[in-house]
Amino acid sequence: MNRTSPANVRVPARRPPVTARLALLLMAAGLLAQAPVALADIELGHEGEVGRHRLADMYDSPGAVCDIVLPGRDSLGETWLRVNPPVMFARNRTDATDEQMVGWNASVSALNEETGASRIVRQSETARELASDDLASYFSGQGWLAEFPLSRATYSVSVEMLWYDPHDADRVEGRAAHAIEHFTILLRRDGETMHGRTSSVCRPPR
Repeated sequence: MNRTSPANVRVPARRPPVTARLALLLMAAGLLAQAPVALADIELGHEGEVGRHRLADMYDSPGAVCDIVLPGRDSLGETWLRVNPPVMFARNRTDATDEQMVGWNASVSALNEETGASRIVRQSETARELASDDLASYFSGQGWLAEFPLSRATYSVSVEMLWYDPHDADRVEGRAAHAIEHFTILLRRDGETMHGRTSSVCRPPR
C-alpha cells in the first residue's frame, strides 16, 4: 500500500481518458446514493460534571472527512478518516473565570453489513488542552487522521470529551460522548478527485 498521505498525492499533468473519468463519476454517484444524509448530531450520553461542549459537525461543515483512494497507478486502495476536534468549555464553578484541563479522543467502528455486528477498529490518543468557562478550547484545530485498507466496511466515528479535576489533573470528573453524523466524502483515483456531498456514513463504493 502506498503510505503517502492523500494530501501529498501529485496530480498528473495528463487527464485520464474520458471513459476512466466517467467510471469514477458513476462510482461516486453510487456511493452517495447509498448513504442517507443525517439531520443532526447525536449525543450518546454524559456522566459526572461537564462543561458546555459541541462537535464541529454540521451539514455544510462536517465533523469528519472520508477520503477514499481507489486502486490505481498511485495506490492499492485505502481509506483515510480525518476527524475534527470538538469545542469544549471548562465547567462554570464560580462567579470568576474558571479554568480546567479538557481532553478528547475519537473511536472508529466498522460495521459488518452481513452480520450486523459493529466493533471498534481504531482509537486515537487523548489530546488535552486548557479551557475556561468563557473561552472554549478547539485544540488549535488539530484533528486526528487515521488510515485503513480499502474494504467493504462501513465506518462510523464517536468522540469522547473529558473534563479533568482542576485540583487533580489525572482524575476525570466528567465525560460526554457524541457520534459524528456528517462526513465529507472524497473519492480519488490516479490523482483525480471527486468532491462528494455530505453523507451520514463513510464507506467505499460497492
